[in-house]
Amino acid sequence: MSQPPPLPPEPPPEPGSPFPSWYTPENQASGGPQGGHNHAGQYGVPYGSPSADSKNMAMLAHLLGILGFIGPLVIWLVKKNDDPFVDQEAKEALNFQLSMIVFSLICVITFVGIFLLPVISILDIVLCISAAMKAKEGITYQYPFCIRFIS
Repeated sequence: MSQPPPLPPEPPPEPGSPFPSWYTPENQASGGPQGGHNHAGQYGVPYGSPSADSKNMAMLAHLLGILGFIGPLVIWLVKKNDDPFVDQEAKEALNFQLSMIVFSLICVITFVGIFLLPVISILDIVLCISAAMKAKEGITYQYPFCIRFIS
């Protein structure tokens, strides 16, 4: 029995847009014109197949977020104009870490919330690892409880 023919390569994105030219909401809902070949994530934003380097940088942005907001900030500033997948994921990681700082400050200020600090810390670590695993697969991730400081 013969193999089916390989899928044609995805067309490149239009200049200045991370979206391929074929992208429409209908295509995204059906998995793209090539039957689920677009790796749409929770955002539903297709990036084609990000390169291994893009996936690694996005994963690193999420994992460095465990240590604070500086790691995602540096990755975002360095890669924001080079790679739309890394740009999106580093912004998401940075927004989440800034949100965690705000939530932690609110907990400390309210004194009652000081008991929530361990919960916030554990939640931060678990969600960063989950986001890093999704980024390694080339799938965009959207953190829950995240304030969008940078859009």
